[in-house]
Amino acid sequence: MDSLVAPPLSRPRQLALEDSLVTLSTHPKPTHPAPAPLPANPPALQLALEDSLVTMSTILASRFVAGIRSDVEKVERQLSLFAETLDQWVQVIA
Repeated sequence: MDSLVAPPLSRPRQLALEDSLVTLSTHPKPTHPAPAPLPANPPALQLALEDSLVTMSTILASRFVAGIRSDVEKVERQLSLFAETLDQWVQVIA
């Protein structure tokens, strides 16, 4: 079903989903290879991560996701891996 072309009326909705994906997947690139500082407030980071995962689930549930499904799934896998890493890190510092 992913190979089907979306009707023209759904294009603005697909663009809105693409904008959401870009917002979630863009992040500043470091200018030097220094290690990233540890987050000062893990609960706030966990909350933001949970919000991002909910947004990804919403995007994936949309019927207009066909054109960007692979990108969305990639970002969702990255967020899930980060969530697992953060959970382990919180356990270590606890």
